Amino acid sequence: TFPASFEGVTDLSHQFDDFFVRLPADPLRLGLAWSDTSTRTDSTAEKFMRWHAVAVYRVERDTVVDGVPALIVSMRQQLQSRTEGPVPGQPMRAHSTLTGTDEGYFVFAPKVGRLLARRREGRLSGDLTMRGGAGEMAMKQNYTYTNTLDAIR
Repeated sequence: TFPASFEGVTDLSHQFDDFFVRLPADPLRLGLAWSDTSTRTDSTAEKFMRWHAVAVYRVERDTVVDGVPALIVSMRQQLQSRTEGPVPGQPMRAHSTLTGTDEGYFVFAPKVGRLLARRREGRLSGDLTMRGGAGEMAMKQNYTYTNTLDAIR
């Protein structure tokens, strides 16, 4: 549950949808590359959200983290998002479209099956249109973000 103060600013309910990294069916080894496509859709009578990602991964090199052998895997995603719903406290609806990329790497220890770290940076841009009884207003959106995740001993 997120604070009510976030409600009119952003929807963080899907921030943890991709918390776990996607691994291939084959065992990880240097040079192994794979891709993955995922689509998440969530809708109610009032709002709609669709998130589509095409990711490419590659095992780049090996490393050791606190004595644990691990692999560094690069990743790059092409992202698309479409949302529509009511504007809280206003007699209008908002429609948002975003596209962009997300790239970085993760450190995974295959023998113990643990994610040890992940770093990502993303850039999304698109349009936000609000429609109501008073007319329509359109704005450009640009988001940049950094995501850092480290395993705790």
